Amino acid sequence: MPDSIQMEDTGHQEAGKIVEDMGSSAGSCSGSWHSGHASHNQIGGVQVGEGSAATETLLLQIRSELKAFKLSQEKANRWAEAQLSLINSNMQQMSTRVKEVKHWVSDLENGGSHMEASILRYQAELTDLQIQVDDAENRSHRSNLRFTGITEGRETGGY
Repeated sequence: MPDSIQMEDTGHQEAGKIVEDMGSSAGSCSGSWHSGHASHNQIGGVQVGEGSAATETLLLQIRSELKAFKLSQEKANRWAEAQLSLINSNMQQMSTRVKEVKHWVSDLENGGSHMEASILRYQAELTDLQIQVDDAENRSHRSNLRFTGITEGRETGGY
C-alpha cells in the first residue's frame, strides 16, 4: 500500500489515551456511574455525562477519527480496486495472447505435418526419376557398344 494511504497517528494516540483513562479510572468513578445519574460522573478527573462539554468534545473527536479512518479505508479500497482492475486487464491481454500463440502453434504443427507428407512424396518421386534416368542411360548404351581389339575383314585384308 502506498505511503500516502497510511493514517496519521496523532489523533489515534490521543483517543487511545482517553480510552485507557476511561478504563483505568472506571473503578474510581465518583458519583453514581451505574445508577443513571450521568451528570455527577467523572472519568480521569473530567466531568462526563449527557451534555457535558468534555463528553461532546470526546464524541466529536471520536467521530472525527472514525471519519478519517473511513476515508483512509475508502482510499485504500479504491487503490486496491484499481490494482485489481489493472491485474484483470493484464490477465485478459495475456489470455488473448496465449490463445493467439496456441493458434499459431497449431498452424505450425499442421504445416509441419503437410511438409513431412510433401517431403515423403517428393522423395518417392525423386527415387522414381533416378530409376528412370538409370534405365534411360542403360538403354542408350546398348546401341553404342564398341568392341576394340577385334579386327574386321577389311582392316586386316584377310578374312
